[in-house]
Amino acid sequence: MRRSRPDPVPPAVRVGRPALALQSVTNEELYERYCDYLIAQRYARSTREHYSKAAFQLCGFLGRKDLRKVTHLDIRAFLSDFARRSTSPDGVPRCLWALRSFFDFLYIGGVVDSVAPRLIKARRVSRKLPRVLSERDMVRLIGAAGSVRNKAMFELLYASGCRIGELLAMDVEDVDFSGRCIRVSGKTGERIVLFGSQAGKSVRRYLAGRTSGPLFVAEHRHQVGCIYQGRESWFGYWKDYSDREKPGRRRSVYLGTRSSLTPRGALRKFHRVAPRWKRERPVLLRHLTGEAVRRALRYAAHRVGLGRVTAHTLRHSFATHMLKRGVDIRYLQLLLGHSDLRSTQLYTKVDMTTLRKAYRAFHPRSRT
Repeated sequence: MRRSRPDPVPPAVRVGRPALALQSVTNEELYERYCDYLIAQRYARSTREHYSKAAFQLCGFLGRKDLRKVTHLDIRAFLSDFARRSTSPDGVPRCLWALRSFFDFLYIGGVVDSVAPRLIKARRVSRKLPRVLSERDMVRLIGAAGSVRNKAMFELLYASGCRIGELLAMDVEDVDFSGRCIRVSGKTGERIVLFGSQAGKSVRRYLAGRTSGPLFVAEHRHQVGCIYQGRESWFGYWKDYSDREKPGRRRSVYLGTRSSLTPRGALRKFHRVAPRWKRERPVLLRHLTGEAVRRALRYAAHRVGLGRVTAHTLRHSFATHMLKRGVDIRYLQLLLGHSDLRSTQLYTKVDMTTLRKAYRAFHPRSRT
């Protein structure tokens, strides 16, 4: 008989040991310690945000009820309430996974003597085939990027098939332009991704000689400031970045009366009082945020009429186009960084257009 693999997580049964380690800690303090635990375990930022949000919502749902007294019936009631507010088909299973992690943490710390969420089994959600852009649509999307940074970002996402978390964590020092590869760290640890000549040219053009720091950095809009017309006077408002101790401090200044200054004159005086160097935000090399990537893709897709496009859409398109051109699925697994081949096999489900072409080409009576 084949032996089943042992469960790496604590069992969801009572083991008869007292919860003594953190008896006097409140629900709020347990939640804060759980957030610290997620950071110590080096979970991805998106995973930390999702898991901590689920734990926070559960604490709010429970109110004054102690986490030590929570049963699987309380978890089921919370999931029912969550399902009424969630619009995502896989929202409840993902929330349940997060709660299992939270109660695993409580179990390890001796707060509870059972893992209540593991007594609940979520309904299996059927996974839809991912959306894939055609090669022509990819060219249109990259052409509508709107900036040098966004074009380099789209080119690299499509050329390497990397995840958005891996893209955000890239540094310039990790890029090997001669070997056309990048060392990335993300969901499955460290790995090497490859890119082509077009992506390399776009990234070089974006860096413009920069040799250190984050690969993609945030671009801040230039601050203009404003003038305000009161009942009898003019006022100016801006954020002052000249003070290094308190950067970005809001400032206001009296410009004069409405009878003595025209709008144009008030604006000229405002520029004298608050010159450009006071209003310029210092350039800080900070990693780009996920929201900035999603916003750039959303705007570019809207310009060319492609609908909703995400970073994962580019990853799916990369994998599908590689398969259509004959790459071995085992090589594709390494390129995508999948730890399980079953995740890669999702891309082997070809669309109906490819299926019809194959049928007409090979069936002996398809042309009669």
